[in-house]
Amino acid sequence: LVDANEQEEALRLFHERGMLIHLTATETLRNIIILKPGWLIDALSMVIRDDELHQYDMKDIHIHGLVADFQLLKNKALVTRDFLEYVWKEEYTDFFLDFMKRTMLLSDWDFGNRKGDRFLVPSLLKVRSKVTKSDSEEGIQCIFDFSASFLPNGVFQRLLCLFIAHSASFRSENEDNICKEPSLFKCSGSIEYQPGSVIHLLEDSERQRILVHIEEKKLARRILGIIRSMLQKLNNDVMSGGLKWNILVQGQISGNGEQSIMIEFSEAMKQSLSPWCDADENSNEINIFHSHGTDLEIFLKNL
Repeated sequence: LVDANEQEEALRLFHERGMLIHLTATETLRNIIILKPGWLIDALSMVIRDDELHQYDMKDIHIHGLVADFQLLKNKALVTRDFLEYVWKEEYTDFFLDFMKRTMLLSDWDFGNRKGDRFLVPSLLKVRSKVTKSDSEEGIQCIFDFSASFLPNGVFQRLLCLFIAHSASFRSENEDNICKEPSLFKCSGSIEYQPGSVIHLLEDSERQRILVHIEEKKLARRILGIIRSMLQKLNNDVMSGGLKWNILVQGQISGNGEQSIMIEFSEAMKQSLSPWCDADENSNEINIFHSHGTDLEIFLKNL
């Protein structure tokens, strides 16, 4: 095949039939063609796996001095580069890392004093025994409701991945003013959007929705725009546009005190409901429709 369009069509067909892997969401992914999908799956399963069913060779891990690295992965879902090079036998480590980042299976863990050698694998996070919406009664909520279709496994963890990548990249002129280490579990997370500004995320798999609690109301519009952009990004890049959701935001009605209600975001826009429609003087409006085809690093920098 000489014609570029015919080549793309052939690759799309082979990809759909599982004969090869060819993702087209970004230029970087478009340039990667994996002829043996099993090879990639085997490599990813060396990291993303159920340790109870597929155990590592602990004797060999001990010989290589990676016991602490293994415990970090098992207990905190954090993997070191040394451990990745061990399981991948130092072959194609940079490629696998880049692929996992761009498909939102892994993100840099740039918290604390150690930087650049640890990565979060959110699918390996522990399940929290008791989940609450937030430890704070202050703030405001919104809901991303997928119940009209469904919320696939892994979408929430990929959203956490994007938030961690965004939070960890936050830097100010004061080097000490860096986001604190987030508190993360498989279906929930408390993350600083910026130093001192915490958001709480919760996956409600039974009702097929993601709940967001924003502690600072003045950031409501900004956070809502960022989450919309992130969901659109992962929908375009890894879900082939199959995700469908509806947005509900917290409003208030007068009466004996103020009673919170959840209303459609489209209705909130018509009412210019505060704080969801308040002007944001500190940042440009996010255009969620421009994330398709955008490199992940560029996308995160522009949030």
